[in-house]
Amino acid sequence: MCCSCNTLIMSPRHKDGFTLVELLVVIAIIALLMSILMPALSRVRKQAKGVMCQANLKQWGTCFSMYADAWDGSFMKGWTSKIVTPVPNKDLWMEALRPYYQDRNLCLCPATPKVGTDIGKGMYGGGGTFVGWGVSDGSYVYMVAGDYGSYGNNGFTNNPPPEIKFIHDDMPVENQWRRADVKGAGNIPLLLDCQWTGGWPLDVDSPPEYDGLP
Repeated sequence: MCCSCNTLIMSPRHKDGFTLVELLVVIAIIALLMSILMPALSRVRKQAKGVMCQANLKQWGTCFSMYADAWDGSFMKGWTSKIVTPVPNKDLWMEALRPYYQDRNLCLCPATPKVGTDIGKGMYGGGGTFVGWGVSDGSYVYMVAGDYGSYGNNGFTNNPPPEIKFIHDDMPVENQWRRADVKGAGNIPLLLDCQWTGGWPLDVDSPPEYDGLP
């Protein structure tokens, strides 16, 4: 008998799964891909929020335009000096425009995930770039209970009544634009990112020195 007759025929060896080294390589590749894709995904999300914000502002432009058309070109009275008014005061933009919008979320920029009470700052908003105002508990005369948002109107566009001579007791009403059909209206900011429902920006105002400073 030749020796070859006793030789065992070995079948090829099959592997059942990954080895540790192969698994680590796969994890490393996934981590690398994630590090490349995450900034791109973040940019896409930011751009999507920007598009949604622009859509909101377009709707607000329509709301303000419809209001002005209904009131012979004039804007709402807005926030005036220390005058007692009924609750809710229909002269602030959110309430004055209520007939023209239904969703309260329209007051909130998609890039603002939190409002004041969400972080324990109360209805007057809180610190931080992406923090809005509200949620109102109904105790403040110019806000309806449940109102919240992150947009605020330019107070200089409002149309105070004739008996009002000063806004905030120190700004003469001669500075008010009052109407939508004034010369250069296309260059006048109407809504702003705001930690309150509105403001009166002045040419002497400086930007905040750090994030969260009013």
